[in-house]
Amino acid sequence: MEQFNWYCHGFKIIRVNFQWNIQVSFIPGSGPAPTDSWEGKYLKSPFFSSKETPGCQWKLTLIEENRRVIVGADYYKNQTRVNIDDPVLVKISLLNTSREKIYKHVLPSQKHLNYVKFDFISIENLIKSNCQQSDGSFTFCCKIFCQVKKESDPSQAVPRSRALGADLEGLLEGGQYSDVNFEIGGRQFPAHKNILASRSRAFATVFQFPFQQQLISDRVVVEDIEPDVFDEVLRFIYSGRLIPTETMRKMTGGLYAAAEKYQLDELKSQCESHCVRHMSPENCFELLLHADLLNPAEHMMETARFFRRFSSEVMATDGWKKLKQENPILLCNIQEMLFRHI
Repeated sequence: MEQFNWYCHGFKIIRVNFQWNIQVSFIPGSGPAPTDSWEGKYLKSPFFSSKETPGCQWKLTLIEENRRVIVGADYYKNQTRVNIDDPVLVKISLLNTSREKIYKHVLPSQKHLNYVKFDFISIENLIKSNCQQSDGSFTFCCKIFCQVKKESDPSQAVPRSRALGADLEGLLEGGQYSDVNFEIGGRQFPAHKNILASRSRAFATVFQFPFQQQLISDRVVVEDIEPDVFDEVLRFIYSGRLIPTETMRKMTGGLYAAAEKYQLDELKSQCESHCVRHMSPENCFELLLHADLLNPAEHMMETARFFRRFSSEVMATDGWKKLKQENPILLCNIQEMLFRHI
């Protein structure tokens, strides 16, 4: 993923590149590390950062634990250790004597931590590798992808009535004056046709042509959406509020599919932004699965770049394997679209 990107409105991606050549004293044949490289029992690199964000700094760390080399990327602001606020992706690799990057590792940051840690390699395998330079040193390569908020333009802000959204959500909760009932997985969801139809072209069609849909006496049976997902979709329709991040993380695939089924463009856009901002093999697959193959969206270039670098991980996901069995033609179409963008 040499040009890996998240695509998320309001954010830009900053890349931080760093190479650290160091004598790793706990590896046979390597010389003693410089005195100023030690902090307690850790070997630590100098600070490094990007030109765009000089106050956001990083250090690489090395330590031996149980005959394994542990590599860390520690985060600082103005040389003070702090937790990583926004999602970060860290890549660590090692240069061999031919200057090729090997032993590549990739990890995202985690909330409430001020580091990203890699169980990198066993000392035995490192000794056997072709990575020790002629002077006994090793060169670790680090690439970090950080998100930085863009300056907002107040003139582009669109006011939203929170009170109206709260009132409509209360109407949904109480079920007052409901005139349609959805049956999903043994659960009942009373709702209001006029609200659903005004927010979704698909619902408008269901109510306009009831005999062509699964609408029987103001009862709609839904079999292809999980009850918890449908509950979130209804709340989104009524309140207009964004789906909470944690809920989105757990239900991304289901919410994405429901947004497409009911033609909820705003919800679909939120799902796409979440997947790209929190890019992973699973989220990459969801973006590919729901892509408009004839007219790919702007973020598809970034998704294709992620796939190019992590194709093995994406193809190892349960979703990819299931699609390969159930709909190989769609999978071929997705691969053709990827070839056009890679």
